[in-house]
Amino acid sequence: MALARVDHLNEEVSDTSGALSVNFTAFTPQDNSLLCVFVFYVGNATPGTTGVLSGGGLTWTRQVISVTGTDGTYSWNEEVWTAPVVTAVSTTLNFANASITITDAKVTVSAFSYTGYDTGTPVGGTGTWDTTTDGTGDGTIDAAPATDDAVVSGRIWVPNGATNTTATAQTSSTEIHELAGTAGYGNLETQERLSNISTTVAWNDVNDAGLTGWANQERAAAIVVKVAPSGPPGVPGSGRIKELAALGWNAGFGRGNF
Repeated sequence: MALARVDHLNEEVSDTSGALSVNFTAFTPQDNSLLCVFVFYVGNATPGTTGVLSGGGLTWTRQVISVTGTDGTYSWNEEVWTAPVVTAVSTTLNFANASITITDAKVTVSAFSYTGYDTGTPVGGTGTWDTTTDGTGDGTIDAAPATDDAVVSGRIWVPNGATNTTATAQTSSTEIHELAGTAGYGNLETQERLSNISTTVAWNDVNDAGLTGWANQERAAAIVVKVAPSGPPGVPGSGRIKELAALGWNAGFGRGNF
């Protein structure tokens, strides 16, 4: 079975409460899918604080977090979350981080789901890196994908008061979402790469507009979504067929030859 992606949500939400907690527009993912969410948020000066993603009654796992550091007032963070979906229901994502006490917080999400994924090991390699040198923004994931796996990556850019610019996805990749949010707060671009086993992830142009220093904060994060093991329909992988054959089972009729 091949991976199949459906895109669900790309949205920026503001929070002025001084205790960050935002809800996003409801959507319904696919049955038997892996829901993937890239979260980009502007937070307090202390970098590395992690939020909590919830919604849909699902079990969420943070796969990676990528932080820019701080300019003394703000930090900019990117987190990647996944959750397995068995029976889909209307899902309202909530992202909260009580340590974010600024009253002009912004949170952007890119949410999409995959069917045909490996339910045993849904995520393979991961990586985070800095992309502040204008150009392709190359980075590395820590394990090579298989040919049929999907490498999904997100680039965040904070122009710190300047006009947002959009990135250009790698030629061998497909752009999933791009939202140039509130001016000065930055944007999030996500892309998908298939049929490529390289551990290097890049864009054609991360497009930081040539800004430098704290006028230019740019990071990237990536995960590998693993394809389900191959095997006959209804059987979880060819390895199980071999185990049954060794015990004398016939795939069509049970034990023995009929």
